[in-house]
Amino acid sequence: MKKFLFILLVLILIGVTLASLGGVISLAIGLVIAYYSFRRFIRTDSLFVKIVWVIIGLTGLSIAISGIPSVFGIAAAILLYYLYQDYQERKHCVKHDKEFEDNWKTL
Repeated sequence: MKKFLFILLVLILIGVTLASLGGVISLAIGLVIAYYSFRRFIRTDSLFVKIVWVIIGLTGLSIAISGIPSVFGIAAAILLYYLYQDYQERKHCVKHDKEFEDNWKTL
Protein backbone atom coordinates (compact mmCIF):
# COMPACT_ATOMS: atom_id res chain seq x y z
CA MET A 1 0.00 0.00 0.00
CA LYS A 2 2.85 2.35 0.85
CA LYS A 3 4.49 1.77 -2.52
CA PHE A 4 1.18 2.35 -4.31
CA LEU A 5 0.73 5.73 -2.58
CA PHE A 6 4.31 6.64 -3.41
CA ILE A 7 3.76 5.86 -7.09
CA LEU A 8 0.49 7.80 -7.04
CA LEU A 9 2.26 10.81 -5.51
CA VAL A 10 4.96 10.67 -8.18
CA LEU A 11 2.37 10.52 -10.97
CA ILE A 12 0.51 13.51 -9.52
CA LEU A 13 3.74 15.51 -9.23
CA ILE A 14 4.70 14.67 -12.80
CA GLY A 15 1.27 15.85 -13.96
CA VAL A 16 1.56 19.13 -12.05
CA THR A 17 5.06 19.71 -13.40
CA LEU A 18 4.07 19.08 -17.01
CA ALA A 19 0.86 21.11 -16.70
CA SER A 20 2.74 24.16 -15.48
CA LEU A 21 5.58 23.92 -17.98
CA GLY A 22 4.09 26.61 -20.22
CA GLY A 23 3.74 28.96 -17.26
CA VAL A 24 7.35 28.37 -16.27
CA ILE A 25 8.47 29.25 -19.78
CA SER A 26 6.39 32.44 -19.81
CA LEU A 27 7.72 33.36 -16.36
CA ALA A 28 11.30 32.94 -17.58
CA ILE A 29 10.70 34.91 -20.77
CA GLY A 30 9.02 37.74 -18.86
CA LEU A 31 11.86 37.94 -16.35
CA VAL A 32 14.47 37.99 -19.13
CA ILE A 33 12.61 40.81 -20.92
CA ALA A 34 12.30 42.80 -17.69
CA TYR A 35 15.96 42.31 -16.80
CA TYR A 36 17.19 43.23 -20.28
CA SER A 37 15.01 46.35 -20.40
CA PHE A 38 16.24 47.41 -16.95
CA ARG A 39 19.87 47.02 -18.03
CA ARG A 40 19.23 49.03 -21.21
CA PHE A 41 17.31 51.66 -19.20
CA ILE A 42 20.32 52.21 -16.94
CA ARG A 43 22.76 52.53 -19.85
CA THR A 44 20.83 55.03 -21.99
CA ASP A 45 20.87 58.82 -21.65
CA SER A 46 17.94 59.85 -23.86
CA LEU A 47 14.61 60.51 -22.10
CA PHE A 48 12.53 59.13 -24.97
CA VAL A 49 14.54 55.90 -25.10
CA LYS A 50 14.22 55.56 -21.31
CA ILE A 51 10.45 55.82 -21.63
CA VAL A 52 10.47 53.12 -24.31
CA TRP A 53 12.56 50.81 -22.10
CA VAL A 54 10.21 51.40 -19.15
CA ILE A 55 7.25 50.40 -21.32
CA ILE A 56 9.08 47.28 -22.48
CA GLY A 57 10.07 46.49 -18.90
CA LEU A 58 6.51 46.83 -17.64
CA THR A 59 5.38 44.51 -20.43
CA GLY A 60 8.00 41.97 -19.34
CA LEU A 61 6.88 42.27 -15.72
CA SER A 62 3.25 41.72 -16.66
CA ILE A 63 4.25 38.59 -18.58
CA ALA A 64 6.24 37.40 -15.56
CA ILE A 65 3.37 38.12 -13.16
CA SER A 66 1.02 36.05 -15.29
CA GLY A 67 3.42 33.11 -14.90
CA ILE A 68 3.64 33.24 -11.11
CA PRO A 69 1.20 30.33 -10.53
CA SER A 70 3.73 28.10 -12.27
CA VAL A 71 5.84 28.30 -9.10
CA PHE A 72 3.78 25.30 -7.95
CA GLY A 73 5.16 23.40 -10.93
CA ILE A 74 8.71 24.37 -9.99
CA ALA A 75 8.06 23.21 -6.42
CA ALA A 76 6.65 19.92 -7.74
CA ALA A 77 9.76 19.39 -9.88
CA ILE A 78 12.00 20.04 -6.87
CA LEU A 79 9.97 17.60 -4.78
CA LEU A 80 10.26 14.99 -7.54
CA TYR A 81 14.02 15.45 -7.52
CA TYR A 82 14.25 14.90 -3.77
CA LEU A 83 11.96 11.87 -3.96
CA TYR A 84 14.17 10.38 -6.67
CA GLN A 85 17.28 10.97 -4.55
CA ASP A 86 15.61 9.28 -1.58
CA TYR A 87 14.56 6.35 -3.77
CA GLN A 88 18.13 5.91 -5.03
CA GLU A 89 19.48 5.92 -1.46
CA ARG A 90 16.93 3.31 -0.36
CA LYS A 91 17.76 1.16 -3.36
CA HIS A 92 21.46 1.39 -2.50
CA CYS A 93 20.79 0.43 1.15
CA VAL A 94 18.80 -2.64 0.11
CA LYS A 95 21.76 -3.87 -1.95
CA HIS A 96 24.07 -3.52 1.04
CA ASP A 97 21.61 -5.40 3.27
CA LYS A 98 21.46 -8.27 0.79
CA GLU A 99 25.27 -8.38 0.57
CA PHE A 100 25.48 -8.48 4.36
CA GLU A 101 22.98 -11.34 4.53
CA ASP A 102 24.87 -13.28 1.87
CA ASN A 103 28.17 -12.79 3.68
CA TRP A 104 26.59 -13.81 6.98
CA LYS A 105 25.27 -17.03 5.42
CA THR A 106 28.70 -17.94 4.07
CA LEU A 107 30.24 -17.63 7.53
